[in-house]
Amino acid sequence: MTCQRGLRVGAVLGATALSAVGLGAPVHAGTAPGGRVAVTVVNRATGNPVADACVVLVQPGQGGLPDGCGDVTDQRGRVTTGRVQAGTYQMFVFTPTGYGYQWAGANGGTGDQRDAARIQVRAGRTSQAATVRLDRPGAITGVVRDPAGAPVPAADVSITAWGFGVGPSLGAVTADDQGRYRLDVLGPYSWPLSATSGGVLPRQWSGGVGNRFQADRVRVRAGLDTTHDLKLARGGLLRGGVTVRGGAAVDSWRLTAVSAVTGDQIGVADSGTAVDRSYAMPLAGPQSIKVRWSVQAGGESRSGWARTTPVRVAGSGTRTLDVTIG
Repeated sequence: MTCQRGLRVGAVLGATALSAVGLGAPVHAGTAPGGRVAVTVVNRATGNPVADACVVLVQPGQGGLPDGCGDVTDQRGRVTTGRVQAGTYQMFVFTPTGYGYQWAGANGGTGDQRDAARIQVRAGRTSQAATVRLDRPGAITGVVRDPAGAPVPAADVSITAWGFGVGPSLGAVTADDQGRYRLDVLGPYSWPLSATSGGVLPRQWSGGVGNRFQADRVRVRAGLDTTHDLKLARGGLLRGGVTVRGGAAVDSWRLTAVSAVTGDQIGVADSGTAVDRSYAMPLAGPQSIKVRWSVQAGGESRSGWARTTPVRVAGSGTRTLDVTIG
């Protein structure tokens, strides 16, 4: 089954891999006594069941959407998810054709994760989610522009902040060489958009901010095109030295900035060579971030947090933060 229509998507990863890179995937329960969620998906206009709808459970604050389809409804529009760890979840729902993507609310869809219904999953039990009501899709189209107003070619535009190194995920399209993009699978709600352009401009949300919950939202109308140009902000710079704990040799390292509020990956810096001991990371702000490190050494990889407390970065200028990894 192909769950993406007209989208550029990365490789499908398992939940464990997605959780490791902060992509908001639910954590499979494994041997722990996890719980399940029972879901029914219908056409909002007719009440008829919707088969082949993809249901993805996401833990609030754990970042953007994972790639892949999740659990799929049957001909009655029903599915009971696989077991996940006990906790609080929200649902993202999409279909191959005919309906718009949505965060599932208590009485219908939304484009804002904060408005999605919260589902309490308890160990050894099946929780009943509110009925998901799907709407016809609409589209957002426009041009990605740099701070001077010039088109930015080949920027990835998305409704999520996919993981650096994994590649664009659900709801991502790549602008053409004139910076033009089109997202045509969105439910008729108000959506934040992310733009990842590479180079000197940081990943950012509509309105030039780093926090998804502070982004400008673009209203989608069923069956219609909404025009919205994304003008990117120059942002600020986080830079500093990199020390490997104990002086151990490493083959390469990566630093990833993660929103302390949403869990979205919002910035990245990689070593160019094994001996690099400094970094410079463009970031949109103001926002609070946490910094995660990962290293490759001797064919093995490991990762951890550079510090447990958030770091505040401004919307411009330079902030220095030295990082110890390993």
